[in-house]
Amino acid sequence: MIKKIIVFLLLLAGIGAAAEYGGPQMAERGIYYSLGQRLNLEPGAVRVKADPGIKVLFGDLDAVTIHSDSFADGRLSFRSFDCDLRDVRFSPIRSLLDGRFRLLQAGSGTVSASVGSDDLRRFLTERVENLSDVSVDFADDGVHVTGKIKLGGLLTASADMAGQFAVVGD
Repeated sequence: MIKKIIVFLLLLAGIGAAAEYGGPQMAERGIYYSLGQRLNLEPGAVRVKADPGIKVLFGDLDAVTIHSDSFADGRLSFRSFDCDLRDVRFSPIRSLLDGRFRLLQAGSGTVSASVGSDDLRRFLTERVENLSDVSVDFADDGVHVTGKIKLGGLLTASADMAGQFAVVGD
């Protein structure tokens, strides 16, 4: 019985030591494999801080930083993606089972993605039926789009839209 307890305690100590020294790197690899293809991530594009490292086993990360150059989300091409999150909580069990990083919450941070006017113009022309002569201008935190749209094949109207980009959902 004492041998079993000692073996169990040594096993726990080994898991704890591995998590302490390798926990952040395991989280980095997990996020990289979860988002790597979608965001066209390069190895080393994900950085995780967790002190002590064993916190990773409980789904706690001090900071997550991600950077990607040029990726596509559906038909829209982006020039870059930057994410800097603090006090991150995730589900380690669901992440392991699903093979995807399962973010539960972040205490604070920023996420930004940049898209070029040519890429947005191309995207809108492909997605909006009968839209032509599209012009895209970025100003401050917004975007202004103008163009021509055919209505019913008989009329052509001017389209003039302005708005801002926002993250919706996850």
